[in-house]
Amino acid sequence: MNFLIKVVNLLIMFDDLENTYPQKPEIKTLSEKDLAKKNLMVFLLMLTVLLFLMQDSVVIISSMFGVIFIHEIGHFIGMKLFKFKDSKIFYFPLLSSFVKQKNDTISQKKHLITLLFGPLPGIIVGTLLLNQYFISQNDLLLNISTLFLAINIFSLLPLDPLDGGKIIQSLFFPTNQNIKMYFVLLSSVILIGVGFYFDLYVLMAFGFLMGFKVRSIQKVDSIYVELDEQEINYKKTYKSLTNREYWKIRSIFLDNNPKIKEMIADTDLLWENEKLITNQVNQILRIETTKDASIFFKIIVIALIGLAIYIPINLILEHQDFFLKMIEDAQV
Repeated sequence: MNFLIKVVNLLIMFDDLENTYPQKPEIKTLSEKDLAKKNLMVFLLMLTVLLFLMQDSVVIISSMFGVIFIHEIGHFIGMKLFKFKDSKIFYFPLLSSFVKQKNDTISQKKHLITLLFGPLPGIIVGTLLLNQYFISQNDLLLNISTLFLAINIFSLLPLDPLDGGKIIQSLFFPTNQNIKMYFVLLSSVILIGVGFYFDLYVLMAFGFLMGFKVRSIQKVDSIYVELDEQEINYKKTYKSLTNREYWKIRSIFLDNNPKIKEMIADTDLLWENEKLITNQVNQILRIETTKDASIFFKIIVIALIGLAIYIPINLILEHQDFFLKMIEDAQV
């Protein structure tokens, strides 16, 4: 019996040796220049479609894109400053082309600061411009300040995938996928409800699309459970992934996706369309968040958000008669 146990242990040890697994495929990434060109084309195509569909609002659409781009620049500066990458923060993928992930972890503090770098500067600019409007009565200042405040305050709403929702996740459950799933589900229901109430069909459609995201999180979470049970490290970048880890993750992914598995003749060999699986493995990988934000730091973050919302709202309330008349004129 002892002999058999030793043989089994030796087989397990042999199975875990790195050199027993084929070389993992390399992910061929475009150069920064080519990737930037590709993302720029997507950005321009999106802008062109919107301008075509809303020809009567060319100035408004162009101004909105300008304000959003400035918002994105804030996130970009944070990532470059702290040397990490989180493409999910960006509304448009253009700037993510110029950011690289340096380590296998992300600092919770630095992540929160980077999230704030997007809306806070825009709210400050919008508030200053609005205050200047009441002094100079320049209609251009009113239009620009309103856009800055509306877009950036909206982004702070505590809903996924807005900055406010990401801040909530980073503050309270940065590593808990289960809570994140319910949070995304709640956000989806709220967006659908608000869209239905105000007849905003685009918002409703977006809410339904987020419902698919909930299903995706649930499916990936089941893969994480299996990976944890087999003690396979998936909290790293693809570059840091060993051959053994790649093939283990690949195997579990295929087990959870039987339709793809059926198309592969031999699951122990590289598939002719291996790039598809490689991309899926890369998406499964998760950069671990280092919980280094103290309670005091979290209080500061919450206080900053509170002030960022309170100051412009208070300024608007001080001139509420003017804004009520403006809304009434717009409806007429």
